[in-house]
Amino acid sequence: MSEFYDYSLLSVKELRQLIGCGRNKMYEILATNTMPTIKIGKQYYVPRKEYEKWVNRNLNSEIRL
Repeated sequence: MSEFYDYSLLSVKELRQLIGCGRNKMYEILATNTMPTIKIGKQYYVPRKEYEKWVNRNLNSEIRL
């Protein structure tokens, strides 16, 4: 059985909804380079799996910007 990898991308708007922060704060988080991004045109996206890894790495911690 072959392994399926989820290649779906999350937009900044979707990330904001998941995290519960504003647009400026989301861009500050992305600027820290702790979450891998893909830029297509002027838009930034984060692979869903990378977002999930980022959340797990940051559980029970405070992110200082």
